[in-house]
Amino acid sequence: MGHKGDIESRHSTNKGRLPAEMINEMRSAYEKCLSLLVTTSREFSESDIEKKLRIQILKEDGFTDQEIEELGLLDMDAEKRRELRREKLFGSKNPVKDAQEMARLDRLTMAKLKNGARQKIISSYAIEAYLSQGFEFISSIPGDKAIEKLAS
Repeated sequence: MGHKGDIESRHSTNKGRLPAEMINEMRSAYEKCLSLLVTTSREFSESDIEKKLRIQILKEDGFTDQEIEELGLLDMDAEKRRELRREKLFGSKNPVKDAQEMARLDRLTMAKLKNGARQKIISSYAIEAYLSQGFEFISSIPGDKAIEKLAS
């Protein structure tokens, strides 16, 4: 290869019996320039995949790139992130509790009405709350909604 002096002796002297420290240095030097030598990209690390998945989930929930960045959604703990996602999706930090209260109030209001209005369109996450308040399930409708009616 035309090397003279130190570099030639470093790589060819004692070939096959290089010290472990020298082998590790050579591996490290190769790793540093690997991105310049390969023609294809390397696989994603687990943390890269996890980050991309979190971003995708947050975007599906309606968060923008700017909100993800400004709120630090990728770096916060999972419980806090879940609260913010619930609030974004349902307008509430505790949609189940809110649905239970809304079902209670709707039952009281409908029971007082004399015009026969006894059906209500609700979000599917509130079905259980309405059933527990004396409503009957009628049907699911497009858009993740359901029709419930106040039992007689």
